[in-house]
Amino acid sequence: MVTLWWLARYRDGVVLTTSPTLRQVRTQLWKELHRLAESARTPYPKLKTTELPFRNDHNFAIGFSTNQAENFQDYHGRHVLIIADEAPGIAAEI
Repeated sequence: MVTLWWLARYRDGVVLTTSPTLRQVRTQLWKELHRLAESARTPYPKLKTTELPFRNDHNFAIGFSTNQAENFQDYHGRHVLIIADEAPGIAAEI
């Protein structure tokens, strides 16, 4: 729910979501995001599997899993939110 709020609240909002495995990102985290977006009062564009472009190229959410901290680089903005689901399974460097 915070992901959708962040995108609607901040015109330049970026949300990065992650879990220990891509399967968890897709079947748990983003499955719930799809459900919430479909029933939200705010009209959201159709979500891709693990991507939600909202207003423009600087306002989006993306879900991914990685074991390399540098893969989190290059996501910039004034309002960046990172959500780590099942955090104990994510390496400290991430």
